[in-house]
Amino acid sequence: EVGSLIITEVMVDGTLGGAGLQWFEVTNVSAQSLTLAGWQFQVTGSAGDSSFFVSPDAALTLEPGSLALFCQDTDAVLAAAPAAVCDYEFATADNGFGDSRWGADQVLGLALDATAGAIRVELDAETVEVVAWDLAAGWPLVAGASLELDPLSAEATANDAPEAWCAGSLVYSADGLNLGSPGIANLSCPAAGG
Repeated sequence: EVGSLIITEVMVDGTLGGAGLQWFEVTNVSAQSLTLAGWQFQVTGSAGDSSFFVSPDAALTLEPGSLALFCQDTDAVLAAAPAAVCDYEFATADNGFGDSRWGADQVLGLALDATAGAIRVELDAETVEVVAWDLAAGWPLVAGASLELDPLSAEATANDAPEAWCAGSLVYSADGLNLGSPGIANLSCPAAGG
């Protein structure tokens, strides 16, 4: 169902602590459980389009209000942020789910664009959610900080506007170089001009 799952946080430039540190969160905002097996995630950016399907072998189900953390490279994210729990690895050839990749089968073959890109979520060829960021359009892209959706905008159309997002502010990596809240609820964004 359109709007049942939304993207609530995206780390597009987690490079301050090393490679493989990109990740994004999705949250079930519906009133029912969502089994993500077979859902397709399409990533668009300057390097072109890539996509992956969530493998049924992952048994990834979200209860209402719960979230899932998708990590570019689980080992890299956990090395930087030991408290994070990656629910699905999306950009390596060795995530253990051989049927989930569509496109080049190479380590770190799928990356989020750090200045202008998008993530589209589809189920049975129907678009459920899209978030498209663009630095030139006012999105709060800051190196080493995630894009966090304000909890008051946690709905499929409200999260389309750059004003609904802010740069992550919690230090989550052990080296202190990356800011965001991977796998936990987002903080409220500061008031404009505040």
